[in-house]
Amino acid sequence: MRANLLRCIIAVCLISCDSMKSESNTETPSSPPPSDETPSSPTPITSTPTSTTYIYRVDSAADKIYFGSMDPATGALSEHPAVELDPGTRPTAMVLSADKKFLFVANTGSNTIETFEIDSATGELTSVASRGPREVTILGKIYADPLNRFLWSYEADASSFYWLIAYEIQPDGSLTYGSTSLLYGATDYARNFIADPTGSFLYVNFDHASIMVTEISNTGKVHPIDGNKTYGSPPPNAMAFNSATSRLYGAPGINGDMIYSFLVDSTSGDLTFETYLDGEQGPSFEDIAVNTAGDRMYLLSEVPAALKSFVIDTSGVKAVLSFTNSVSFPAGCAPKIMAPLLDDGYLLTACSNSSGQTFSLKVEADGSLTLKDTATRTGMTVNSMVAVSF
Repeated sequence: MRANLLRCIIAVCLISCDSMKSESNTETPSSPPPSDETPSSPTPITSTPTSTTYIYRVDSAADKIYFGSMDPATGALSEHPAVELDPGTRPTAMVLSADKKFLFVANTGSNTIETFEIDSATGELTSVASRGPREVTILGKIYADPLNRFLWSYEADASSFYWLIAYEIQPDGSLTYGSTSLLYGATDYARNFIADPTGSFLYVNFDHASIMVTEISNTGKVHPIDGNKTYGSPPPNAMAFNSATSRLYGAPGINGDMIYSFLVDSTSGDLTFETYLDGEQGPSFEDIAVNTAGDRMYLLSEVPAALKSFVIDTSGVKAVLSFTNSVSFPAGCAPKIMAPLLDDGYLLTACSNSSGQTFSLKVEADGSLTLKDTATRTGMTVNSMVAVSF
């Protein structure tokens, strides 16, 4: 009897233990962390783009040009093999030629400007020419002439004098020396440049909160005219032309509610300060874009990480902005540059941190923005970005 009793006690214990295991195995799993804390899965690398809308991003630390594409029908993003540059090249900035045949890349490590030919059917980049190294230092600021004549490079000599070097763009994409312009004040640093759509005037934005209006000669040399236009502080992080209404806008370096609006004299190139436009936030904007019709403005900010859409109303005495909507990006993304494809109905941007994310946003009929897709390349940081559609 004692043996039977012992067997019963053991059987009860085993049933109890199995029951406890079953309860433990059926516990409700914990909730996943918030989406902005969840690492994005890398986008598969495919060999061939499925469309002819291409995206290029330079990563200076990795010595790479990252290649991607977008399906304009859906906004879907794809990633393709990167272009590997020599170690220490440090690509920092890039621009497209006006005819979309060439991509120019400024390399601050090798002190060169490299020309890549773009295969319009595949997006593949082929290096066709390199300018340099030069005795002066390439500062990673380059700008292409809208008429496809010149590429300007901002460079410094050993005495820290700043020069704007004009290179003539040859039919094969190679660059030949055109002219040198010593900019106003010599030691005053220029933040960015923009030419008017006719290619007659180049506007140089300086750190000391003024814009120099210069006339472009037939060698690319720029000649200051009518002095500098002081507009107060801070200087813009980026500029954009509104060709439809003859205005130049500046995205402010500190106050997002003080976007500069200048009236442009199409004959002389002269600027007249018009007003401050309200971007409806205190922090600065990093980049700015305006559509061809001149009635929509898009402003990108690093903090908050967001892209805002506005309607531009120029029917009154002064231009006015009306907020449309805003698209936010993951915390810490720190987007700093846009690649506009506004004629195709899209804007693209990317994180400047190592999260490696690129975003496509659809421009809706009312000018509002809708996030369509996100692509991720592990460890990619973005120093410069362009997109082109064939």
